Amino acid sequence: MPHPAPTPPPQKTDSTASAQNKPHILKRYGFVLAIGSALPVLIVVAYFLVAKSDAQCARETACEQAGLCSASFHTCVAAKDADCAKSQNCIEYGECSSRQGKCIVAGDADCASLCKSTDRCVARDGVCVCDPSKAACCLQVGKCGVDEKGWCSTYTEQGCQQSVACRRDGLCSLSEKKDRCIASRDEHCTQSEVCKTEGRCQVRDGGCIGLNCADSEDCKVKGRCVQRDGRCVAASEADCRSSVWCIKLGRCKLEAGQCRASEQGCKASENCKSDSQCYLSTDGEACVTKPGSDR
Repeated sequence: MPHPAPTPPPQKTDSTASAQNKPHILKRYGFVLAIGSALPVLIVVAYFLVAKSDAQCARETACEQAGLCSASFHTCVAAKDADCAKSQNCIEYGECSSRQGKCIVAGDADCASLCKSTDRCVARDGVCVCDPSKAACCLQVGKCGVDEKGWCSTYTEQGCQQSVACRRDGLCSLSEKKDRCIASRDEHCTQSEVCKTEGRCQVRDGGCIGLNCADSEDCKVKGRCVQRDGRCVAASEADCRSSVWCIKLGRCKLEAGQCRASEQGCKASENCKSDSQCYLSTDGEACVTKPGSDR
């Protein structure tokens, strides 16, 4: 006998399948909702794990060097002028003002401290540069030439002439190599302070040196043995009487720092004995051979 056909399993209806899948869907959406609700908390936790604090920034080298002492999320920034003003970059470069998280040179006031110790006195394009009218190196020693970096790095003729070194030490001319100011003329020294105070009134090797009038040729020949106002002059009758001018030419009389001819000097002179120049000229400037005659 033929076997009866097997009975097929009952088919699931749509309503039955939907009922069976619903728990899985709810679990999936529940997980997503749970993650979504926890995300703000995770972000906050991550922020505090990554972000820096003001205390951390204050301990870092960048705070001392560049004024980056305030926290901004994961980095340190310059948020206060006071932090910039205390930084090393303020002292060295004039970066003393806080702008957009950095210390910068905002104006001439930021360069004021530099101006006292260097030649960088004014702000140009965010950098402290040399102002010859204020720079100590220009005013003191004549280094007034501004280079491409804004530094006063070279000596100038005008700078030498207007410098303190010119008035004080006679260093009023630019050297041939243009590497310093020197004394190049007698008046540089005679008009200087060191001439008046120290007797350094003679030009030599680019500087002003003291006059040794007593050992000079002028002393032996013309009786100019004493230094006054930057030059050697005759200061006494003794200076004149011991001079060659007195012995040979009869110029033995002291007058206004010079040894001048006199009647007595002419008669006692060697030229009187050898050339009969025994009389004082009418202008009183020399000894002549005939009384009442001119030179």
